[in-house]
Amino acid sequence: MADEDWNILRKPEFIPNLERMPIHHKIGSHQRQHIGRARTKRRQQSPKSTRRHHKYSNDQRLSRKASKANSDLWLDFNVDASLSESEDELQETTQDGTETSVLVYNNSCKKFGVTPRDSVLKHLLTDKLAINNGRLTRPDIQPLAYSLTMNNTITILDISGNNLGGEGLKHFSRMLEENVSITDLDVSYNDLGSKGAILLEQLLSSKSHLKSLNAAGNSFGNDEARCFSEALKQNTNLRQLILSDNNIQEQGGSLLAEALENNDYLQDLDLSWNQLRLCGAVAIGNSLQNNESLKQLNVSWNGFADLGYLSSNRIGYEGCHNLAKALVLNNTLTCLKVNYNSITTRGALELLVAIKENHTSAIECLELQDVPVVQSCLEIATDIKNNRDNFRVIHDVTVLSEDFILRCVRPNKM
Repeated sequence: MADEDWNILRKPEFIPNLERMPIHHKIGSHQRQHIGRARTKRRQQSPKSTRRHHKYSNDQRLSRKASKANSDLWLDFNVDASLSESEDELQETTQDGTETSVLVYNNSCKKFGVTPRDSVLKHLLTDKLAINNGRLTRPDIQPLAYSLTMNNTITILDISGNNLGGEGLKHFSRMLEENVSITDLDVSYNDLGSKGAILLEQLLSSKSHLKSLNAAGNSFGNDEARCFSEALKQNTNLRQLILSDNNIQEQGGSLLAEALENNDYLQDLDLSWNQLRLCGAVAIGNSLQNNESLKQLNVSWNGFADLGYLSSNRIGYEGCHNLAKALVLNNTLTCLKVNYNSITTRGALELLVAIKENHTSAIECLELQDVPVVQSCLEIATDIKNNRDNFRVIHDVTVLSEDFILRCVRPNKM
């Protein structure tokens, strides 16, 4: 954020310098004292006609202003007498900032020649705003970002699928540095790339109020995974992170695993539909031994067994074997999804054995869709359920014998 302070002033049909963000509340106490003295002096010197609007109540003034198409709200960043006057004007016209948010949106749209959206105006007063799947155009970005800076009712913001890119995300990132009410952010499928990952790292590394971030489908690779790894080492508020459907590979998986070992706050991590493969899977599995907060982990569709070699099924088993070793020690994870991975029947069996032998295990759901299991797996699952009523296994393939490839391999010992 720039150091210049912003404020809301009363001028007709003009909004200069909108490339800046409205951070009027950063004005210091000494400036607030000056505001009071300057405003009192101006009132004494100003003619009665200029103060005519004061005969209306707060609600009446808000109603009159909101109904005018040519509302006289404008922005400036000069910390002087005019800035001081505007600070008091803002305090007079709104109590919680929400009405101001609507006014800023209307006037920002006028400045940029954008038609205000009824759906935005309606949801600025609610707790969720969703403008997704291509409904947010480039000209819409700045007016919306400015208005949300002052909004304190919206807690969920969904701007997914709008092809924002890093440049578009920049405006929302700056807004989130000021907004303290938005806790759930969905920026999935926006082609954010490297610039977007850097912006998200900066946001999460600061005193961000976000508790849930969905950044799926943004073409993030290993370099971008490093950004999230560094952010997770510092962030203490984020509880859910979705990075599915990206291009995070083995190195990126290892970086995220390193972050998991140093983060005791994240509870839900979705890394499905990436390319973690062997080293990434092993690193993630080992990190669970030291992580005490993660409750849900989704690593489905990661090609643990797909390295282009004939021994790929064995590699899939080895990755699962490391996950099983971690489950023996972990007592916080509640849900594990390893769907559509060639972990072999032996791997599925070892996962269940690990859960059974760990009497402090918190696992409630094990998903093994498109993973073959043998009858002994089902028997162990039944034994676990007899001792834990809330435990369940989701699977769809039962075979009569173990995988043929596994018979040719000496399985690792637990």
